[in-house]
Amino acid sequence: MTAESLPAAIRASPKAGLPTPALFRRRWLAGSLVAGASLAALASLAKAAGAEPPEGRAAIPDVVVYCDSTLVPAMRDLGRLFTARTRAPVFVFTAPPSLMLAQIDRETQNDVLVTTDEAMQEGIRQKLIRGETRAGAWRNSLAIAGRADQTKSPVAADAAAIKALLDSGRFAASEPTGPFTLDGPAVLDRLGLSPLLEGRMLGAPDTTQAAFLVTSGAARLGLLHLTDIRADDRLAVAATVPERAYAPIVYTAAVSVVALSPNSQAFVTFLSDPEAAKCWQADGLEVVS
Repeated sequence: MTAESLPAAIRASPKAGLPTPALFRRRWLAGSLVAGASLAALASLAKAAGAEPPEGRAAIPDVVVYCDSTLVPAMRDLGRLFTARTRAPVFVFTAPPSLMLAQIDRETQNDVLVTTDEAMQEGIRQKLIRGETRAGAWRNSLAIAGRADQTKSPVAADAAAIKALLDSGRFAASEPTGPFTLDGPAVLDRLGLSPLLEGRMLGAPDTTQAAFLVTSGAARLGLLHLTDIRADDRLAVAATVPERAYAPIVYTAAVSVVALSPNSQAFVTFLSDPEAAKCWQADGLEVVS
């Protein structure tokens, strides 16, 4: 999608005074899926999905979800399951958690947020998230990954093992670019790997980009989420990382205060469904509630 492909009309944010794509972009997205459909037809689709549009809001059945970058493959899989069940399309976008909250504050389209527990608590504190809608808890884990064609059975992440695996290559890890970003160097320091990796580190804004550095060959190894590894068959776990080396990585879901879709809450509820649990687990997350 390009800026030129969007309608000229956009709704201005009453908070920031800036033009932000919102209702009109939502209609454009819905129209791209149901060519020529009227709002009445879209309302019928929302009704068929089991939800009526709220009073005074547009009858747009699609659900716009923002999540952390490492969750994108899982959220797309879950979105397909939800659409198959309800016929309501799900669009998945990603941004750093702090930016997601800023977007909601400026009333950028965002129905459902799926992010770390810490970021969600901050969103509720800022009154950007409807706290009563918060649901679910899904835990991610960390591992040191290498290319699948160069990796054998996983080993423990100690200095001797990592030195042998790394050889003359470089190591990729995410830098702490925001309050909710994984601090890769701190985790590696707790593992006692900092001296070994001095001068050989490649920084990345998040683990998704660190994974790219590994698959492209720029780095031999990388500190990634298990979800990053499960999402790309070119990657494999080279070394396991003990949980003592990092704080629990737990995600939750909730409806934002600018939600327009009548299916927003239904999608959040679906994420705790037994069918959804199988998807979470296949994509590398542990369902903890």
